[in-house]
Amino acid sequence: MTAAPPLLETPRLVLRGAKPADFEPLYARVLSDPRVMRHVDAGGALDADRARAFFANTLDHDGSGGRPGVLVEKATGELIGFAGPRPCRVLDADDLEIGFVLACSAWRRGYAREIGRAQVAHVTGPLGRPRALALAAPGNAGSIATLLALGMTFASAIDVAGRGWRNVYVAISRSRRAVAVSD
Repeated sequence: MTAAPPLLETPRLVLRGAKPADFEPLYARVLSDPRVMRHVDAGGALDADRARAFFANTLDHDGSGGRPGVLVEKATGELIGFAGPRPCRVLDADDLEIGFVLACSAWRRGYAREIGRAQVAHVTGPLGRPRALALAAPGNAGSIATLLALGMTFASAIDVAGRGWRNVYVAISRSRRAVAVSD
């Protein structure tokens, strides 16, 4: 059996569908780490049972690109987190939310900006969406700085069920910006 093609690829990263063997490294490096998980969804590290449920129900296992996948560093082959667009209706439209959750060992290396840029381009390009959203906990200064560096703009703050208060950031597709400028 051949491996499924990557969901997204950047110069240093591969975003791909999750495989059963990915659970242990993802749990050890990301899902069980309170520093990493403090701003993810409801916040806090996951115990093994909750992590297994998250792994099974949240991540893309079939390579469809409809849910987040696992993020792998090309140079080492090391699994460093999870990322990828997921459906989002916080602004009452069928939007896609980009996201990235990285192991501490991958922080401050430009990986969030790299995979974030690729996701925005994918959502507003090949997927044809007029905009991409990102949600960040108000206290998550690192992610907010990354979203702003990607050119996303603050849209609102919303209390999201199961996630708490989130700042909503928006990136408008280039074609939509061109239309707005020419009007």
